[in-house]
Amino acid sequence: ILSFTVLFKTENIIVEGCSYYYDDQIISYSNVSLQQNIFIAKMNSTPQDIIDNFAYVEDARVDFNIPDTITITITDAVPAYYMTEGNNYLLISAKGRVLERTETKPDGLPELICGEVTGKEVGEYIKFDDPSVPDLLNTVANSLSDNSFTGIVGFDVTDTTAITLDYEGRIKINVGVAEDLDYKLRTAQPHRSGLRQSRRFHLRQEQDVALRSRGDGSSGDHGDLGLCSIDNSACRRFG
Repeated sequence: ILSFTVLFKTENIIVEGCSYYYDDQIISYSNVSLQQNIFIAKMNSTPQDIIDNFAYVEDARVDFNIPDTITITITDAVPAYYMTEGNNYLLISAKGRVLERTETKPDGLPELICGEVTGKEVGEYIKFDDPSVPDLLNTVANSLSDNSFTGIVGFDVTDTTAITLDYEGRIKINVGVAEDLDYKLRTAQPHRSGLRQSRRFHLRQEQDVALRSRGDGSSGDHGDLGLCSIDNSACRRFG
């Protein structure tokens, strides 16, 4: 009983990892206060309330440090892409949460193109007609990052069986479904520098790769440019 009433009282509350909000803002939603027993403070803390009330908080964790400190560790949400809404732009996290609405088109983020959605208020999670889309977007964002696949300026998930990435605004990469996306991106990686302007690059579900023109055959554009068949790690060009 003594340890809960006299010992281990909270004398310090530390907030770590938060780049967007003041410490007292975070603490106000943590249900933690000074002079609480640190064990009870952790047990009664409300990290989910922190997440729910601050859009740029991806995750929150509350821990105690003997003898007298409570530490609140924040993981910042990071914009993964944006959506266009009239004259505004919505910054969206990899988990599909609306982080911010701005009138300035964001630099360095890909644009998400999809069907009709709801839940566009800041702090809400975008609601898609297809409930699998949020997990799919998270997979795409993580795969692009893990494979250092840069230059993607947009992706279209209107049809979740034919996900399309827009590379530098000039090459369309059709990755099909999200299954084996890491493998597909590694397959596409060496082709990027060699593709000339206006080609379309397909990474189909059956793991065939086709290079096709988006043009109509004019200006040296000759339609189907050959088929690259993937056999394990080997890739052989035909045509």
